[in-house]
Amino acid sequence: MFCAILDLAAGTVTYSCAGHPPPILVTAGADYHLLDQARSLPLAMLPADWRRSQATAALPPGATLMLYTDGLVERRNQSLDKGIDAAAVTVAEYAQDHRTTSRTHVMSAMTPAVGYEDDVAVLIYRHPPAR
Repeated sequence: MFCAILDLAAGTVTYSCAGHPPPILVTAGADYHLLDQARSLPLAMLPADWRRSQATAALPPGATLMLYTDGLVERRNQSLDKGIDAAAVTVAEYAQDHRTTSRTHVMSAMTPAVGYEDDVAVLIYRHPPAR
């Protein structure tokens, strides 16, 4: 599960991640990084008195934020990190396209030759550019 609060006025996203792959944040200049600072085990796997962490990241003008399920990046005989990196490179390549076009390019580029073996969902948010 991934939960995020976008503060459009402040240009930030506050998030917490419970076993979900880290979202990818791409700047307008096509630099990317993972939102991986507030990660923990999936829901119902922690002691009752455990408090989940949260983190806040800047959303620069024109930034693209991509959330996705593990089916997009998991492959047999390949590390999960390699799949996440491939998704990050791909979304950075198409980040300035329209959101729908970006999503289509990411899905096409990431589709394994044998097709997906798991469910796949991709959500792309584009932060408004500077005026």
